[in-house]
Amino acid sequence: AAKNALPFFIIHGEADELVPTSMAKELYEAAGGDKMFWTVPDAGHVKAYTIATQEYQERLKGFIEESMEK
Repeated sequence: AAKNALPFFIIHGEADELVPTSMAKELYEAAGGDKMFWTVPDAGHVKAYTIATQEYQERLKGFIEESMEK
């Protein structure tokens, strides 16, 4: 099957007890096109923004800007 060629950014909390990091990495590896994977130390499920707000905003903004340039 063809891989998704759309930009794909996975942000994963290392302390996520619902979705293992290995599963997030599998999604990342399966994606085609531009992609980024960032793990946030001490962040639980959907808590990356709360734990690392400024870095989250900077990384997401940078990824979107880079993707829009292509």
